[in-house]
Amino acid sequence: MTKFIESVKKVFSKFHQTEQSEQSEKICTLKGCSLEIDGTIHHNVTVDVVFNPSLVFTPDEIVKVKVDKTLIIIDLLEMGRKDFSYLDLSGVDLTDINLSDVDFTGTNLSNVNLEDSTLTNANFSDANLTKANLSWTQCSYANFTSANLSGASLICANLSYARLTDADLTGADLKNTDLTYAILTGANFTDSILLNTRLTTII
Repeated sequence: MTKFIESVKKVFSKFHQTEQSEQSEKICTLKGCSLEIDGTIHHNVTVDVVFNPSLVFTPDEIVKVKVDKTLIIIDLLEMGRKDFSYLDLSGVDLTDINLSDVDFTGTNLSNVNLEDSTLTNANFSDANLTKANLSWTQCSYANFTSANLSGASLICANLSYARLTDADLTGADLKNTDLTYAILTGANFTDSILLNTRLTTII
């Protein structure tokens, strides 16, 4: 992170001179950055640097750094990473991405957008998918055991052979969803929309 702070020092200093009279935090957005996280270099990253312009510049003035999680995830997937368990990925846009066999166990995926993505054999056990968009996804053989899918959109999703044991689908939209041979033992469908949902031969 030290190298990253040095790379934005000039931008910060110039911005600081014009804003030093104000007390509130300011955001400086930098696009196309190369950022090292846990020893791995990620390229073409968009970063929002949030700082207090009333202070004299030191690295400690960087209050927090917001990284575009979508680009980081895509970068890691391209490098072959499959384990994204127990992370906070809430609100991330993962539309039309191949996430087959990826492990999202215990991950916070609330409000995430997975529309049109391939999630075959992915593991979402104990994951938080509240109000997530899984419309038109390919989720065959995916594991949603004890996942929270309340308020999620699963319109036209393919959940054939998926495992939804003890999953919470309260208020979920399952219009035209394919649940052929899905395992639904203990699943909660309270107030769910099941219009034209394929519920034949479920387990």
